[in-house]
Amino acid sequence: MRPLILGFCISWYGSLFSQARNQNWVFGQQVWMSFTNDTINFLPSTYTAQGRNACISDTLGNLELVVDDSGIRNAVFDFVAGGTTAELGWPAEQGNYLILPRPENYGHYYVLLNAHDALKQAGIVEVDATANGGAGAVIGTTTWYAQNTTAKLAATPHANGMDYWVLQHEDGTDAFRAYQLTNAGLGVSPVITHAGSMFTASTTTNQPIDYWGPMKFSLQGDRIALVKQGSTRDTTLVGHFTFNTATGAPTFLAETNNMAKRLSLGVPVAQWSSQRQISGVEFDAAGHYLYIYEWDSTFVVENAPYGFQITLTDPDPSSLQASMIFMVDHAFTMSYYNDAKGNSLQMGPDGGLYWRLIKEFHADRWLRRFGGLPASIYDVPPFAPETLFPTTHLGAGFPNLCKRYNDSEPKWLAVAEQSASTTLNAWPNPLEAEGALRMNGNVWPTVLRWYDMTGRCVRNEPAEQNGPTILLHRAQLPSGLYVVEALDHGRSIGRAKVLCE
Repeated sequence: MRPLILGFCISWYGSLFSQARNQNWVFGQQVWMSFTNDTINFLPSTYTAQGRNACISDTLGNLELVVDDSGIRNAVFDFVAGGTTAELGWPAEQGNYLILPRPENYGHYYVLLNAHDALKQAGIVEVDATANGGAGAVIGTTTWYAQNTTAKLAATPHANGMDYWVLQHEDGTDAFRAYQLTNAGLGVSPVITHAGSMFTASTTTNQPIDYWGPMKFSLQGDRIALVKQGSTRDTTLVGHFTFNTATGAPTFLAETNNMAKRLSLGVPVAQWSSQRQISGVEFDAAGHYLYIYEWDSTFVVENAPYGFQITLTDPDPSSLQASMIFMVDHAFTMSYYNDAKGNSLQMGPDGGLYWRLIKEFHADRWLRRFGGLPASIYDVPPFAPETLFPTTHLGAGFPNLCKRYNDSEPKWLAVAEQSASTTLNAWPNPLEAEGALRMNGNVWPTVLRWYDMTGRCVRNEPAEQNGPTILLHRAQLPSGLYVVEALDHGRSIGRAKVLCE
């Protein structure tokens, strides 16, 4: 009977972690990426996204809506009824967009937008994607619910499992505004939290300012990273915060600059990067690492784009800074130029890290995927880039996405399967009290991490070895399905599902 129970639970597990709301990315000039069955397909498209953009699919993976500076469009890129910028009352250019499903109302969506820095306001409008035979229609008018906002716009599920938090940051202050989005709409009274350092007030004549630059939640919703653009390398910072999904309040942890470790004659040496612009920050699926993408608009051959990795397991400010390593160091032979207003670094639904690169003074543009995370300073190179396609169709940034939805879960949640040199199997499975990891490889772990079904690490313990066996101790873990990750000095070498009865 036990094998039947295990088979049922693993099947349920696969269904639970197969959300498809972020399966389609529509961005740039005629770029439509579809992540299906762990493969990436580039679908024929005649549509060019106008500036910043967002998109969303239904829970089966069918494209539903696309929003950009032209308005709101359906899956065939026709405007939904009432969806042009003129009908919506939108200005010509926006700072950011985001689409969220209306809680407990299938087929209805809230489109959120943050205006350009000339207006500094935030708006919301509802769309019924099922109206007009599926062609869609705007319901009501745009509500401008906040003033003096930056372009930073992010969302994560509320702890109640039904609603969402929509996070804004005020321009020229240190204040976050967290709005609760419910089936009834957006709450009129935000949770206001003063955390971190003061932002520099924006102007319409200065691009590298705090107004622009991404703000991201971790997949679990418990951490925030945001960019503070400075005019010099030591004033360009990334702010690190924790976030309480029950109260909507962020807590400041630290700010890290662009001083990182690189190898010099085989020895790690900390030094400044030559870059001063950040056009991408992104967490890994487990929330253990943060990735940063930097570039510089100055045309110097050495100014290739840099990638960085920060280890987040120790929240101490000095530890965060000390863990920062050069991940991509002069990986390309020419300088590159990116639109700092667009998002150039994003984790895909397949767990890959995607980079948008544009060569300065040339028409060449690349989309690259990096695997093998996390990186190590002793790897040369840390991990291999995969050029998906050389193209001239990547002018706009990646779509702004919410990573998790209450009606589905991402299949690349922290417990997603990963290829490794060592194959792990738990025995017995289901596990009552004690068991073992069967290893099929030549690498042995030093640490075991247990993840629950939300992707949170519920236990971090030294790996206990008995001969060729790694022991498993259920201890006080409640019944449920877990994933055990084996690590060798911080590097993942494999994962196994464990059902605790």
